Amino acid sequence: MAIKVFQHYLHLPLALLACIEGGLFLAAPYLAVMLRFQSRDLAALESLVGPIMPRALLFAGITMIAMTAMGLYNSRQRTRLLGLLTRIAAALLSAALLTAVVYYLIPGLFFGRGALGYTIGTAFAGTAIARIIFDRIVDDELFKRCILVYGSGRRAKASQSCAVARIVAAFAWWGICPRKETNTVCSRRSCART
Repeated sequence: MAIKVFQHYLHLPLALLACIEGGLFLAAPYLAVMLRFQSRDLAALESLVGPIMPRALLFAGITMIAMTAMGLYNSRQRTRLLGLLTRIAAALLSAALLTAVVYYLIPGLFFGRGALGYTIGTAFAGTAIARIIFDRIVDDELFKRCILVYGSGRRAKASQSCAVARIVAAFAWWGICPRKETNTVCSRRSCART
């Protein structure tokens, strides 16, 4: 199932993952300030460093843009866990760099290098855990495009060979339908020709 956002279709599981990660990015500055100053009293922390919500919104917005720019919400992504963690780290580092630039331009939003470091660390840990759970729960077949090959010649059989197996892995095969005018049934789904 897909939903349409800004004239682009977004699969519902990816949209849910993006919402979960957005919530994690909003919570990361709060958790970071608590860790940095060793206190759980938010009122005392906000009197010490100022309001945290604008900083959290800034960090969440910039990080969501960086994650999208790294292709982490693309349904055609076929990266393994190490590649995924590398992309997440690159997105968070670029978000930290852009956040530091915004802190330089608007000094009232700055709340310390240590708190920013903790924010990046907690965001990385939360995102990595969310992605690992997402990978275990969501079926990868949901994101594959379906293919039905029409014809039964040499080229049709070659499309399923081991030479193109890596390219083919990104697709869900419906089957191969011969061009003959007889009734046939394909391998995965029926495509009866009359």
